[in-house]
Amino acid sequence: MQIPEQGQIVTVRQRRYAVTDILARALPSDPLHTSKNTTQHLVSLNCIEDDALGESLHVIWELEPGTRVDEKVGLPEPVGFDSPRRLAAFLDAVQWGAVSSADVKALQAPFRSGIEIEDYQLDPLVRAVQMPRVNLLIADAVGLGKTIEAGLVEQELIVRNRARTVLIVCPSGLQVQWHDQMRDKFGLEFRIVDSELMKDLRRKRGIHVNPWTHFPRLITSIDFLKRDRPMRLFREVLPAENEAKFPRRFDILIVDEAHNVAPQGRGKYATDSQRTLAIRALAPHFEQKLFLTATPHNGYPESFSALLELLDNQRFARGVIAIKVSGCVPERFFFARRFCPPQVVKGGAVFRMAKNKRHPQERLPLFILTAARTQYGLSMVGANGLITPTIIVILVRTGDSVKFDSPF
Repeated sequence: MQIPEQGQIVTVRQRRYAVTDILARALPSDPLHTSKNTTQHLVSLNCIEDDALGESLHVIWELEPGTRVDEKVGLPEPVGFDSPRRLAAFLDAVQWGAVSSADVKALQAPFRSGIEIEDYQLDPLVRAVQMPRVNLLIADAVGLGKTIEAGLVEQELIVRNRARTVLIVCPSGLQVQWHDQMRDKFGLEFRIVDSELMKDLRRKRGIHVNPWTHFPRLITSIDFLKRDRPMRLFREVLPAENEAKFPRRFDILIVDEAHNVAPQGRGKYATDSQRTLAIRALAPHFEQKLFLTATPHNGYPESFSALLELLDNQRFARGVIAIKVSGCVPERFFFARRFCPPQVVKGGAVFRMAKNKRHPQERLPLFILTAARTQYGLSMVGANGLITPTIIVILVRTGDSVKFDSPF
C-alpha cells in the first residue's frame, strides 16, 4: 500500500483532500501476533472541495477502505527568492486586501459586480457593512431591485470573509431567476436544491449524501423546504439539543417574498404555517439574515411583529410594538420604504399617523427620513396624502443616531 506524503492530494470517502500531517505508529496492529509488526499511519487531511472546503479529517490509512493517492508530486521545493518587484506586488496585494476587509467605508461589491447601480441600492449595503450581524428586512416596492441589493450585501460579506455559505429561500417560480442573476451579475455560482438534484446526488455520491452540505451556495423553494424529508435532512446538519449552537453552522439566509413565511394574523394571535415553522427552525442557525418583500405588512400587527421576530428574536417579540415613540423622535429604529413611482416629501423628517384599514382604531406610527439623494427618494406618502398601512423597514443597530428636523 502506498503511503501518501505531506502536501499530496488523496481521495478518501469519495472526497478529495490535501494531506497536512502524517504520524506513524510503531506498535503492532495485533497484540497476539507480535511477529507481524505492521506500522500504521494516522493521516490528517483537509478537504479541498467546494462543498466542504477546509473541513478536517483524521484517518488510519491502512484501515481506511477506498483510499487513493491522486498526485505523486507534493508541495514544490523552494529553489530561490522572488524578484523585489514581484515581492512588492505581493505585499501590496496583501495590504490592499487587509484594508478593504477592515475599512467599512471601502466597498468592494459594487466594483466586482456587472450591474449599473442606482444610488439608493447602496443604502442596505452601507448599513450591512456597519452592522456586526446583518439582520435586514428590505421592503422596497416592486421593480426597485431588491435582488440587486441582496446580491451586493451577499457579495460584500463574502469578499470580507464574513460569510461563505449562503441559502436563498424563494418561491419555486423564482429559483432559476435567482440562479441566473447571481451568476451573471455577481459571478456567484449557486445550485438549486430540488428533487432532481437529490436524485442526482444519490446516484453520484451514495444514498447517505446530504444535499444541504454538498455546496456552499444553495437555492431552494419554500414549499420544497417545508416538506418532511428536506427538513429532516437539514436537521441532521444542525446541532442537537445538547450541543452548542455557537458558532452558527451557516452564514447567510436570504428569504425572498418574506411575507409568504409570515404567520397568519387573526385577531390578537398569529398562527404559524408550515412555511413559518420551516424558517423558524432554520433562522437561529444563520449568522446573517436578509428578508425581501414588497408587502411586509398585511394589516395585522401580530403577524408583522412575528415576522420581525423571525428576523431578529433578540430585538422583537410577538405582540410587542416594534417601535416606541417619544415626541417625534424614534428611540431605537429607523423605518423607511421606497416607492415606485415615488412622491418625495421635501424637508427634513416627516411624522404622520396613518390609519390601519383593517383596524381603524389603531394608528401606525411611521418615521420618514426624506433625504432625497436619488430620483426615488425616501417617502411613504400616498396619492391621497396619507401613509399606506404597508409599513416597511431597513433596520438599524440600536444606538444609531438620526437627526430629525421636526416640521411641527
